[in-house]
Amino acid sequence: MTKELTTTQSNPIEMLAALRNTVAPGLTDAEFALFAEIVKTTGLNPVTKEVWAIKAGGRLQLMTGINGFLRIANSIDISNEAILEYCHDVSQSRCFPVTIRQEEVL
Repeated sequence: MTKELTTTQSNPIEMLAALRNTVAPGLTDAEFALFAEIVKTTGLNPVTKEVWAIKAGGRLQLMTGINGFLRIANSIDISNEAILEYCHDVSQSRCFPVTIRQEEVL
């Protein structure tokens, strides 16, 4: 028995259909296109649960999971501390600062 890793070439159309049915169910074509653009722009991966899309109350909701926040935090080059702004609801100006600190592990 071999322990070689096997890879397959997936069909892009099948992959999009799988993504649409799992991490973005119930979206219209326009909403899915917006979700795909957000994924492309941010570099977050819906397959690894970094980002997904849902419909709530008939509105599109783009969600960043803890894996996505970890990816973002790990991508920031900070010496000791960085302060970012997190907006819960931009339309209501519900934003607050989030401080990320790098601490030494003893």
